[in-house]
Amino acid sequence: MGDLTLAGSKFNGSDAEYFGTLVVVGGIVLVVLAVVLVVKRRLEKNRRTAVQQLARQLDGRPIVYVPYADCPLPVPQVSSTAYARGYAMTPNPTALRYEFAYVAGRPGPWAI
Repeated sequence: MGDLTLAGSKFNGSDAEYFGTLVVVGGIVLVVLAVVLVVKRRLEKNRRTAVQQLARQLDGRPIVYVPYADCPLPVPQVSSTAYARGYAMTPNPTALRYEFAYVAGRPGPWAI
């Protein structure tokens, strides 16, 4: 394995150098993969916490206002959470907030 042609250039190192290079590159790939997985897990945890906080705010009151800054979720996720809790959601870009109205005909998690 002393001669390895890669991209038009020859590797003239020993087998130990070749495998050492493979180990280093493999280690770098594993570190990058670990960092990506940790960041993804943290983002999912933050998203789950934000959904739980929004659900706590939608507690059966007829009208609820939530500022955009307090709800870092994408609009479809905010809308689906509101719908699941029995609310109609309207984004208000002028006031920089979401406006939720409890819909009496829509079933919610509360006893009537």
